[in-house]
Amino acid sequence: MEQKYPGSKSPQTRFFSSKSWPEEFSNLLMQRIEVFLAKKKSCNVMLTGGRSAEKLYLKFGINPRLRQLRGVNFYFGDERFVSFQNSKNNYGLVMRTLFLD
Repeated sequence: MEQKYPGSKSPQTRFFSSKSWPEEFSNLLMQRIEVFLAKKKSCNVMLTGGRSAEKLYLKFGINPRLRQLRGVNFYFGDERFVSFQNSKNNYGLVMRTLFLD
């Protein structure tokens, strides 16, 4: 049985250009979070690592609406442990990109 979430529609496939996808997906993600929060009090977002995530987080992190969001819980979804001193640590990636002040 398919679970429906507030603001969700039937599955869609979207295609973005290789240059514009981080910004376009960042805007789509923000829109989906805001729609969800309009109907629920909180929203959970799973974070991951890697080059694609880094590109997305750089665009999402500079969106001024991100700082205004309330009720969003960010979680790491990576099961492996990488030392905090390692440059490939996902926590470090998120702090350098998504939550950069």
